[in-house]
Parts: sequence; C-alpha cells; structure tokens
Amino acid sequence: MQPFKTPGNTRILDCSRPLFHKGGTGKPGVLLIHGFTGSPHDMGYLFERLTQEGYTVSVPRLPGHGTNGEDFQSCRWTDWYRSASEALLELRSELEGGSGKIMIAGLSMGGIIAALLAAQFKADDLILHAPGFLFTPGSGASWLWASKYFAPFISSLGAGAEERSAGMKNSKRRDHMGRPISGDRVILDNEYKNRSWIRQGNELMKMRRRAIRRLKDISCPVQIVVSRNDSTVHYSTGTFLKKRMSNALSVEVVELKDSEHIVVDDSEREIVADSLLGRLSRLHGTGTGRQRDEAAAGSHT
Repeated sequence: MQPFKTPGNTRILDCSRPLFHKGGTGKPGVLLIHGFTGSPHDMGYLFERLTQEGYTVSVPRLPGHGTNGEDFQSCRWTDWYRSASEALLELRSELEGGSGKIMIAGLSMGGIIAALLAAQFKADDLILHAPGFLFTPGSGASWLWASKYFAPFISSLGAGAEERSAGMKNSKRRDHMGRPISGDRVILDNEYKNRSWIRQGNELMKMRRRAIRRLKDISCPVQIVVSRNDSTVHYSTGTFLKKRMSNALSVEVVELKDSEHIVVDDSEREIVADSLLGRLSRLHGTGTGRQRDEAAAGSHT
C-alpha cells in the first residue's frame, strides 16, 4: 500500500464499514470476503442470515474499497490479501475455546482471495461465489486480460454501461434493499463503477495467477457457485476450478440460472444462503465437517 497517495479527507463510507457478529460458543465461524470495487455491503444479506442463526461472522473491508478512487489506486493485491489474512486470524482467535472450525466464502475477487487463504491456512470449508477466474467474453471485464500491457501507462479509463449496471439483474429489488441506492451508495458507484481500473485490474490478475497455482493445495470441501446469467464471470469457471482442485476433499458446483454477477444478493440469494447454511450445519454436526462432507460427496456434481 502507498498511504501517502491517499487524500487527507478520505473517509470510510457508512455502507462500507466492516461487519462483525459474535455468535454462540461451539459454532463454526464464517469469513465473508467482498469483491473488486465492492465493499462489505455486498455481503449484507448473507451476514444477516448467518447472524440470525447465531454464527460468528466477519466481513472485512479490503484496503482501498469503500472510500474513493485515489485510495483504491494506492493499493496492491498483497494489501488485499494481507487484510483478509488478518481478518481470518482475528476470527480464529474469536473462536478459541469453541469449535475452532472456519468456513471461508468469497465473492468474485473475494473468491480468489478465499481460495488463497484456504490453500495457506487450511480452512474447514470453502465457498467461492462467482469467483473471478474466467470472464465472460465481451463483458465489461474483458479488458482484464490485457491489463498487464496497459498498466504501466494508464491507471484507469471511463467505464462502459456493463460496469455501471453494478452486476445485478433484479433492478426493482435493488431499490427495495435495506441499503438503498442513495447517499453513500451513489458515492460508491460514482467512485468505483464509472471507471475501468487498469492498474488495479492488473493487480487482480496477478493474484488470480497465483491462486491458480495454489488450487492443488486446497484440501477442504469446496462449493463453487456460478450463474448462467452472469455477464462478468463465465459459468464454466466451476468446471475449470474443479479440474484443478485435485486434493480437495469434495468439490460441489452449484449452477444458478437467473442471477447476475452479485449472486449473493440477487434474485436467487435465498438459494445461495440456504446452501451455505446447510454446509455450516454439517460442519457443526457430529464428527468433523470433512468427514460429513466426505459421506455426502456422492451427491455432488
């Protein structure tokens, strides 16, 4: 991180503050990681569902996110990964004396980070929501493939309509969310969604390449959630990752039909949340989460 490039009047927007809930003793903990140009509010629905069930949940704000564009440009992928690593270690300390089991879940770029964390820290369960490994051809994310060639010369460009859509199909529900698109949400869109972040995109791709090399080191049960309607991450990402997770205890691919890129908070968010809670119940059940998932592996796709 290059903090001296961050404007002195920088503030963390209210909707972007980290989320944390201390749950019941003995239950697994959950780390939720937001995506590129996103913030903790993207994981708000999952956070609410998990806290209702009494789980300890942490949703960190990745550096440079939820503030302003200049702050964002001061960060590198190592800053994002280190921040998520610290959040995982802090969550682990919160669970001492309890089950000690941890599920890591990440959206988009957060899925890349989650995969790296699971490879390094050996999580008990891993869920990747629309993880940013393969991008839909012709989408607003297509420029990421070429970002390394332009990053030395261009920091950002004006964005196209695809990015301004914020990756969510259900526009009516967006207006009825607990965090309506007004106030700070408008500021977020203006700061992050109206530009293509060439240098930061290159940082994302550096992390992606590193994560692909570490996929073989993931040994816990894995669920990969993709959507046929995702205009950012291609649905074949599930198959791509499953082939490379050779040492994972089990790999389940869940394919949604209607959701756009923010699968954790779109039209099928209940399916996503129910599936996550089901895996947590198995993790919290008799025996280890790995043993129970191994027994259920025959039903996975």
